[in-house]
Amino acid sequence: MRLPHLNASLLVTMLLWGFNFVAMKLMLREMTPATAALGRWILMYAILVLLCKRYGVPFWPERSPRGTRIWIQGFLAMGAYMVLFTLGMKEATAAEGAIILGCSPVFTLLLAAAVGQERFNLGILGATLLAFAGVALVVGGAAHDTNAQIVSHLLLLASAAVWAVATIVSRPLVADADPLAMLTQTMPGGLIALLPFGALDLVRTPWSDLTPTAWGSLLYFSLLAGVGGFLLFYHGVKQVGAPGAMLYQYLVSPLALLSSMVVLGVGMTPIQLVGLVVVLSGVMLANMLRMRLVSAPSVVE
Repeated sequence: MRLPHLNASLLVTMLLWGFNFVAMKLMLREMTPATAALGRWILMYAILVLLCKRYGVPFWPERSPRGTRIWIQGFLAMGAYMVLFTLGMKEATAAEGAIILGCSPVFTLLLAAAVGQERFNLGILGATLLAFAGVALVVGGAAHDTNAQIVSHLLLLASAAVWAVATIVSRPLVADADPLAMLTQTMPGGLIALLPFGALDLVRTPWSDLTPTAWGSLLYFSLLAGVGGFLLFYHGVKQVGAPGAMLYQYLVSPLALLSSMVVLGVGMTPIQLVGLVVVLSGVMLANMLRMRLVSAPSVVE
């Protein structure tokens, strides 16, 4: 498989998302996962609402079955996912987080097949198992495999599964939706999960004591990787299509590893590097087989 063409929006998005894992580690040195998650929501929603008002885009979900689905999608993607992700990143390294979350497309394929959105075969199942074997190598190959790290890895795997469910829920919504409106309208649903998770920690955080690094990381996490990354990604999807955009997402894990080595001085063990290759191979193979299956004509008995 090769990239259809080099798309600037998607390349910038992957750079933003690759470094986002490093920003998370820097931020979590000075604030709790709950503070980071709810703080991100507040900053993102404030900017998104201002943008919607500037461009005359509706920012509140409508009262309709579609609006209800947007609330559900927001609860999953902007709420439950973020709770699991921030908790998981507390003990996991930046590279480990990126690699484990890289399994999200595989979860999406499995769930899409289960609900009848995708066709499925044994080849895709084998590629899925290969990707999970890579995750096992990444998790088992950690230099200090403590109980806290294992829990973090499981939380990240759960966040990848939740993101996959959110992707399935959102599929009927995104075809003709305005990216800015869609992203903004999902935000209120996320608050249902984030408010009970982060309210106390947000109030208790000594904001005046945070270093410029912590503030910069929070702004990066919220505005560049959050608002900017998602809007650029949706723009890129409209240009190259979802299958083409998925190919770019394979860049996130290597970029996160490189950023972690340069900024944090944290690399991976040899076993984890093998796991990285296995995960990427499994996810790419599953996607390749999925695209072949979709393009193949259905056989009518």
